[in-house]
Amino acid sequence: MAFINLSFIDQKLNIQPNEDQAKISKQRAKSEKKSVQVDEEEKSAIQTVANTVDTNHQKQNQLSSALNGGDCLNSYESFVGELGDWQDCLGDYLKTPAFKQVYQFVKGEYETSKKPIYPPKELIFNAFKHVQFKDLKVVLVGQDPYIKPGEAMGLCFSIPKGVKVPPSLKNIYKALENDPKVQFKTPSPIHGDLSAWASQGVLMLNAILTVQEGVSNSHQKKGWEQFTDAVIQGINNRHSGVVFMLWGGKAQEKAGKVNRQKHCVLEYSHPSPLAGKGFGDCKNFSQANEFLVSKGLQPINWQN
Repeated sequence: MAFINLSFIDQKLNIQPNEDQAKISKQRAKSEKKSVQVDEEEKSAIQTVANTVDTNHQKQNQLSSALNGGDCLNSYESFVGELGDWQDCLGDYLKTPAFKQVYQFVKGEYETSKKPIYPPKELIFNAFKHVQFKDLKVVLVGQDPYIKPGEAMGLCFSIPKGVKVPPSLKNIYKALENDPKVQFKTPSPIHGDLSAWASQGVLMLNAILTVQEGVSNSHQKKGWEQFTDAVIQGINNRHSGVVFMLWGGKAQEKAGKVNRQKHCVLEYSHPSPLAGKGFGDCKNFSQANEFLVSKGLQPINWQN
C-alpha cells in the first residue's frame, strides 16, 4: 500500500490548514455573535411591542382623563377610556349604541339628580382599574353599590376604611376564618377595604355600577345589566381558567351561561344575614386557590 505525503501536497498547493481553520473559526464566531445579537434585539423588540400593547389603553385613558379635567363624564370617550384594556374584551358590545345610552343616563343622574349618586364618579369603573383583563384570576359578582354615604367604592362587597363594616362582609370574614385551608384573621381594627383582593386579579363586579342614595336597585334596567352581561360573556369567551364566585341566586343567574369546562364556577348562598346563617361554612376561598394553583397560578392572599 502506498502512503501519500500530505504535507508535501500542502506545500505544493500553498495550503495553510491551521491559518484557514483559524479564519473559519473567527468568521463562525462572528456570525454566531451576530445571530445572538439579532435574537436579543428581536426579543427586545417583541417585549417592547408587548409593553406598548399592555399600556396603550392606560395611556389613552390618562390622555382622555387629562383632556377632560379628570372627569370621566365630560365625554363619552373619557367614559369608555375608564375601561382600559377591557375595551378589547368588550369590542362587540361597545360598537352598539347600548353603552352610549348608559353614559347618557349616568351623566344625567350625576348632574341633575336631587339625591347623591354612588359611588363617586371617579370610582364607577374602579373594579376595572384594579384588574387588567390579561391578569384576571377571579370574578366575584355582587348586585348594586352600597346606598349609604361614604360606603360605595366601585368594588362589590368592599367599603373604605373608617366606615362601619356591613353584616354581609362580617359573614365573609367569618367564612374566611372558618376555612382551615386559608390563613386569615379579621383585621384589627376591623375595616372592609378589599382593594388588596382586586389588586391580585379579583374582578369585584357589581351587576349594576351606580345607585341613588338610599334607594337600592334605583339604577336597574338602565343598561348596566347588559354591560355587565357583556363583561361576563367576554371573559367566558376570551379567557380560560377563571374562577367565578357566585353567591346567591341573582349572581348565579347572572353568570349562568359561563362555560364550566373552561372555567371554575363556585356557588354558595349570599353572605347577607337575610339569606340565612350558613355562609360561615363557605369554602369558596380555599377552593378558588386550589384551582388557581392547579393551573400554575399564584393563589389569592385573602388577608386584607
